[in-house]
Amino acid sequence: MKPIKHYSKSLLMLSLLASTSTLALLSLGLSQPVVLARENENVRQLQSENKQIKTVDFQEFSKKLKEEITEDRQFHVFKLGLGVIRNAVRIGDLSELSKHHDFIMVNNRASHNKYGVPHIIVMNKDDVIVHNQEDYNKQMAELTFAGDKPIQSDSYLPQKQRIHALFKIELDSNRRQLLNAAGLKTPENNVTELDTFTIYSHGLAVDNKFYDEYSHFNNNTNVNITKQRFTENDDLIHNLITTSKAKDQPTDRDKVKTFVMYVANHTTYDWSAANNAVSNISDVNYYLGSDLFSVTKGKKAMCVGFSTTAARAFNMLGIPAYVVEGKNAQGVVHATARAYYDGKWHTIDGTGFINGSRSPLYSENHFNSIGEDSYQLVGINEDTPFDRNYMKIDKVYEEWAPKQKTADLLLVNKDKSLVGLDCVVYVAPVYVDKNSQDSLTQIYKKLKETMESSSKKNPSSVGFSSLLGSASSDIAKLNGSSPLTQEEYDKIHRSMTSILTFFAQLDKDAAEAFEKGNDYQNYLAKTKNAQ
Repeated sequence: MKPIKHYSKSLLMLSLLASTSTLALLSLGLSQPVVLARENENVRQLQSENKQIKTVDFQEFSKKLKEEITEDRQFHVFKLGLGVIRNAVRIGDLSELSKHHDFIMVNNRASHNKYGVPHIIVMNKDDVIVHNQEDYNKQMAELTFAGDKPIQSDSYLPQKQRIHALFKIELDSNRRQLLNAAGLKTPENNVTELDTFTIYSHGLAVDNKFYDEYSHFNNNTNVNITKQRFTENDDLIHNLITTSKAKDQPTDRDKVKTFVMYVANHTTYDWSAANNAVSNISDVNYYLGSDLFSVTKGKKAMCVGFSTTAARAFNMLGIPAYVVEGKNAQGVVHATARAYYDGKWHTIDGTGFINGSRSPLYSENHFNSIGEDSYQLVGINEDTPFDRNYMKIDKVYEEWAPKQKTADLLLVNKDKSLVGLDCVVYVAPVYVDKNSQDSLTQIYKKLKETMESSSKKNPSSVGFSSLLGSASSDIAKLNGSSPLTQEEYDKIHRSMTSILTFFAQLDKDAAEAFEKGNDYQNYLAKTKNAQ
């Protein structure tokens, strides 16, 4: 569960950033044009590619800026990755920015117009500028951890290192899901647009996915993560897999069940922080119980903490997984994991509930009834028709992830994969040919007609309604527009033979006549020859 107040924070920040340019113009006594001519995106991209971008020190930058504008002229300051951070400043006001920022020149100019108003551009000193795709690929080849970068002397906060380019760069949603499944986050994609070029930015260094939230509590316990600390945490998750004996189980489902039951029964649930969250009371313990260290180091967790640890462990076990959010049966915001096994995705609620020696344990029955696939599913970009008991899933990610090497889903420490570096779990479905599908459809319809006729002769006999309903459902699937996989075909065939068996209990003579009839015998012969 999450405190309600933090939901609106991201939207508020986006609204503030979106309105910054308008406020900046007003601060200069200028009005924003009603209609702003927007350049074609392709043209803007071409212009950006033809320009040169570089960082310079304050002395060189201020000298150049004085050549372009008068010292009493006001301008605005763009910070790459954030937007306008200073309004209506003058050259003399810039020296304080030089402590933590580099100054940007584009095409040998220090100032650039936006809506006819001069702007300058700065970035954090640890940020990176790349000039071509090859440089970008090198920078992105391995994760950079915030704690492995120098920390500003007057701040313990994460540096949020970003990467910038004059060509389009961005982190796609799949990579962000991988980061989230590992308990990590990096700053969002950002675009800085000026009149004649665009600068693209996104996060480079990664950190605890709650680094923003921790900053509100002046708590630096779990931020500025180093790769070493992250690796030590992976080792602890490995230990949980070993101790729980999850790796030794015969099926992926058994591995998932064994791991979540063990962790749920050996990790305290933080009911106090949970109750504060429901009451919308800010509590740093909510985040301490939700981040990647909650289960492994804190031994006290909440739903996000349980789900993050589970997703990381499942990926190590060669079971593609990630973290999703929604609402539980009580309508409270909740998180679970999604895991891919037995050829499809499953929702896994591994949140434990022990809080003392007398607390009930997470049992196998609990896993079977609530822990596995007990939520309704809604796409993350779809309207939610429910007010409780649902999870928002990423359909794009779920299509993509099973086709990747499971070790690659770890992003970092791929050697922690317990199934090697080349395991891919996706198996392309085998589809039945149209003749086989049509043959099953026709014989199933004949069986349904036979049962309908029998039910009319035996109106007092109970059971026909259920059999006819199941047959109608199966036939509708056979008549669908999509081709059937072999698995789906076999399932419907088994359903038909099962219905025939029950039909024999209701009308033995009619069922026996159907089984011995030419139509059914020809169907069986075709089926046997096709195998």
